[in-house]
Amino acid sequence: MLSESDMQAIVEVAAGVGAWLLADEVYQGAEREAPRTKSFWGRHDRVIVTNGLSKAYGLPGLRIGWVAAPTE
Repeated sequence: MLSESDMQAIVEVAAGVGAWLLADEVYQGAEREAPRTKSFWGRHDRVIVTNGLSKAYGLPGLRIGWVAAPTE
């Protein structure tokens, strides 16, 4: 898992050059003995986050996922 400072550094680099940050957070929720993995969502105005149920919840046949992105 990325530390809070590592996540902030990634966001700062993306923001500094006007880049979009695409974060595939498909393993969020699979933690067994650690706090839930933090999301990049909401840390920058150009973030796209993908997630789903296949990996973390052991439901590979279900094929349900989602994308969170700015509306524009």
